[in-house]
Amino acid sequence: MTKTRASGRTVGGLRTLSLQAPAVTLLLLWMIVPLGMTLWFSFQYYNLLMPGMTGFAGLENYEYLLTDPALWAAMGNTLLLVGWVLAITVIGGTLLAVLFQQEFAGRGIARVLAISPFL
Repeated sequence: MTKTRASGRTVGGLRTLSLQAPAVTLLLLWMIVPLGMTLWFSFQYYNLLMPGMTGFAGLENYEYLLTDPALWAAMGNTLLLVGWVLAITVIGGTLLAVLFQQEFAGRGIARVLAISPFL
């Protein structure tokens, strides 16, 4: 069932899907190809110090990863870093938003300087 807008035009339908399909397909390939390559390379022997040593490793790379004692220390450091960056970003952003809402001389310039790196 197709919906009709107040202007009389239909919402959705085959035309809309046909216009969106190339972009969605391209974005899907843009994500799937690197993921597939990453998975493929994770099952290969590859050593930058000895480039001639190649071949299929199977699950040995994953076994090495999961039995490496440095894995859990690295995971803890990563979670700690992500947590702190998230906290600092949220708290700092909220404080800047409250500050820029206040009336002060040069508020417009300060807002432009704050937002300009993102443009």
